[in-house]
Amino acid sequence: MRAQLFKRGARLVMLAALIVLGCKKPAPPPPPQETAAPTPAAPTELAVASIMLGSQITADKAVSEPKTTFAPSDTIYAVVSTTGVATDASLEAIWTFVGSKEKQINQASQSISPTGPAQSEFHLAKATPWPKGKYRVAILLNGKSAGTTDFTVQ
Repeated sequence: MRAQLFKRGARLVMLAALIVLGCKKPAPPPPPQETAAPTPAAPTELAVASIMLGSQITADKAVSEPKTTFAPSDTIYAVVSTTGVATDASLEAIWTFVGSKEKQINQASQSISPTGPAQSEFHLAKATPWPKGKYRVAILLNGKSAGTTDFTVQ
């Protein structure tokens, strides 16, 4: 009888061990793998986004009212909007009277070092009235054509 009790006790111990092992919580899932932070985008190359003309600009060098027709006594502003990043880039404005014979009337340049979108201003002013007719402003970025805009003085 002792032997039977011993066998029964051994079976109970084995059964209890199996129950304990069988009820063991499953292992937690592995922690999520860390992903590398995205690489910041490379700086974009400097480019002219737009050339806007007007007779007045705001404090942040924006044309307050875009136009392409001016009065003979107006100061004519050309605001050049750029995108991208550059160190010591060159912007140039070449103002031309376009008539039966083209005649350059002004040229100005600026050194710029934008770190993102920026605006640069050029202007044309004259103590005496501008002759009526067609004009053009050409913008060069680092010596290469970046756009032209035609306008009229009436």
